[in-house]
Amino acid sequence: MPREAARDELADIIQVHQRALECTALMVQALRPVLLVQLVFCVFIWCLMMLYFTIAAEELTKCVYACGWPGMDLEIQQGLQMVLHRTQWPVGIQAGKFCFVDMERFQKMVNMSYSFFIVLKDAF
Repeated sequence: MPREAARDELADIIQVHQRALECTALMVQALRPVLLVQLVFCVFIWCLMMLYFTIAAEELTKCVYACGWPGMDLEIQQGLQMVLHRTQWPVGIQAGKFCFVDMERFQKMVNMSYSFFIVLKDAF
């Protein structure tokens, strides 16, 4: 290949590479707010789910205890005993079969995430 043709080909490759870098920078700039909104809504949904699960479990326990179940038939008592036993299990969410997150662990994760956010915000 002649030197001049190689030089022209290399200049074209460099120009395409520069355009690709500019396109990448534009995509990063355009997607940054969208990804931030997605992260915020994801954390918000997690918080709402954990709040709902906790409130539902506590309300169910209060309702069962308040219904006067000791004076009911044995069959109903056994059914309500199963409900009471189930409400004693830890409340949380699980992503697949990987990690169970209960309220305490979730609170630690939120606090840690907020700490990282503050550090990153101060650094940049």
